[in-house]
Amino acid sequence: SAASVFRNVSATTVMRCEGRQKCSLHLRISTHLQLTATVHGVSICVATMGMMPMCRTLTFTKASRAKMSGMQVYVMDDCTQVSPSQYFEIKVQTVPSYCGVVWTGAYVAPAGRLFYDINDETKEVAVSVSDMLEGHDYHLRLCHKDFICSDTGAKTLIRKEEPVKKVLLQYSRALPCLCIEGWSAVTDASRVQVCPFKDRESWLEELWFGISFQPLEGQLWWEPACPVAATVTLCHSREEMCVDLPHSSQNVSKRKITFNRVDPHPRLCVKFTVGSRSWIRCPFADSQF
Repeated sequence: SAASVFRNVSATTVMRCEGRQKCSLHLRISTHLQLTATVHGVSICVATMGMMPMCRTLTFTKASRAKMSGMQVYVMDDCTQVSPSQYFEIKVQTVPSYCGVVWTGAYVAPAGRLFYDINDETKEVAVSVSDMLEGHDYHLRLCHKDFICSDTGAKTLIRKEEPVKKVLLQYSRALPCLCIEGWSAVTDASRVQVCPFKDRESWLEELWFGISFQPLEGQLWWEPACPVAATVTLCHSREEMCVDLPHSSQNVSKRKITFNRVDPHPRLCVKFTVGSRSWIRCPFADSQF
């Protein structure tokens, strides 16, 4: 079995530097090997998605094989450059092959795991980080997610020497696209995102605020704070119903929608529909304009 040939096989991430500035992450694979006269070396192959396996053979000289036969030797390779959160499949075997014995394993380069706790009253989110890249600071921020995640202004840096990797970030609106983003303070680091409000339907209501009105031109408009597939319709409020006005429906995803020649009547409302659910806002009912 592989355990009888290789002992304590491990994979870790290390930083290799040339001078003070040129540093890069590398995958370090190490093992203890029971050396015999017939084992000439060790082959270590590393494969990642979409790439051909990269293999290196570490060989022992004839003299060292004769001297250390029957002893455990330490073998280490750290030539494979990696990025945080990158996934690898690893294969280790002797050269030549010893009874077909192969050690296989998988490894994900650490990028940090984010955990959060929301305080609705103070509009704060407590974020803690685990599995950070060892020996490096860690960036955290809140952002609004679309094709990119746009900064909200709430951000911080967790120093590598801080014993507790936990911070508080302030938010203004609990939007479905509000996300926590974290990444190690290294060049081209992969970013980890969690979006606390994404799967809570109640937070959709936050989207329907922000209706604006220009009284001189009679123009009413609304722009979504997050990408959302919705239908926006003007309607007339009657008791517990809101009757749609003809030809007033507009579909929206990200762009601003505008209604022209709008009469600011207290019963004129805006209906937002997503799937089978609707929300109604009546901007003129409380004379906010």
